[in-house]
Amino acid sequence: MFIAHRNLGPFLAALLMVVALAACGDDDDVGSNGNDGTNGGNDDDCPPGQVYNPISGECSEQNTTEPENQTNQTNQTNQTNQTNQTNNGNGNGGNNTPEYDGECGPGSIVGQACRPNGELLVGAQVTVFGDDCDGNYFEVDDIADQNGEYHLNDVPAGYHTIRVESGSFSEEQPVTVHKGEETPLLSDSVKVCVGGDSVPIAVIDGIYDDVGSILTGMDVDYDNVGDDSGMGDFMGGGNATEFLSDINEMLQYDILFIECGGLWDTLDGGMGDFDDFFGGEDVDIDLILDNIRTFVESGNSLYVSDWASPFIQEALPEAVDFHGQTQGATESRIGTTQDVDAEVISADMQAAVGMGPTHINFSSPDWSVAEGPGASTVHFEANVESSAGTITNSPLMVTYDDPVGGGRAIFTAFHNTDQPTGDMEDILEFMIFQL
Repeated sequence: MFIAHRNLGPFLAALLMVVALAACGDDDDVGSNGNDGTNGGNDDDCPPGQVYNPISGECSEQNTTEPENQTNQTNQTNQTNQTNQTNNGNGNGGNNTPEYDGECGPGSIVGQACRPNGELLVGAQVTVFGDDCDGNYFEVDDIADQNGEYHLNDVPAGYHTIRVESGSFSEEQPVTVHKGEETPLLSDSVKVCVGGDSVPIAVIDGIYDDVGSILTGMDVDYDNVGDDSGMGDFMGGGNATEFLSDINEMLQYDILFIECGGLWDTLDGGMGDFDDFFGGEDVDIDLILDNIRTFVESGNSLYVSDWASPFIQEALPEAVDFHGQTQGATESRIGTTQDVDAEVISADMQAAVGMGPTHINFSSPDWSVAEGPGASTVHFEANVESSAGTITNSPLMVTYDDPVGGGRAIFTAFHNTDQPTGDMEDILEFMIFQL
């Protein structure tokens, strides 16, 4: 094929030369700059009130009348483009937006917020916004209830945009509201689901946790950036040490999960001290802690569970009061094997799992115990047994909201491997959309 193209080279060159000569012509060609309205003229050569038509090669009267309905056609085109741009490809009915009948007055919207896989999304912030008939901007909002449902009342009639957001996740979709009517967004074809590929998520795998399976089950995309070894391909995983040591790489993501496992032990006094032996560099744990704090202070979200608690305890010491934290980062690992009925404390979690006690199973000993909330919001607490005795009102899940940059950190004493209960799975799924 390449030989055939090369053989055509001289012929194509000759053809292009002929085309160029025909198009450009010589300066002496008749009509090249003529003023007789023939080929080769331009607007300057035409009589006043006429324009040169390059297709007919003649001067003709200039038409200054706007075609009938051109304005309406333009507005309809813009509306279509806006609809297509607003519908971000989630397949939730963006191009099926019904036409507005033009009658002004209040209407309403009822809908169900959903996760990327279509399942209901509790606690989502839902907002409809746009301009009313007088051209004034408005917003009407609501919070999705335990069934993911929301109600937006007194919404001005017209073409608007509805946005569903929860944590770092969001999605927008066009919506039409008619005077005196309720617009339903409840069916699978029209309800608004947050996008599963809209948020950059990084996961560091742990031995005792598997957040990736939860994310995959909800159609949420993520990147695996390391594992417990901390040393990369030598141990069969991504290089967690390099990732946590590079703040620019970390800031490519909005959410970071550090699963329960031995990563802290590897980096701080374990195999990490011998990283040179494997061809790497010594681990700078202080740099890693500074990077984690910077990550959260930059408005991003961090989740750690159980044995990964030192990454919050040491980087964000104000967030949670862990047992024995003044003696060492791993002194909190005193929990014993037990089942607890945890009290639901926060309003957000009450909306997600109900008001009653939540069953949480600690199937293995030596889990990390928090003794106080610090500057965090407690979602669950319980009296728990430990090798140091009974710890009363121990926070089992907390959320820390950073006052500097608006980032967030979540700690759970439990995780989803070897401890599954229905309540715990619901909690972990809900928690992901709070990050």
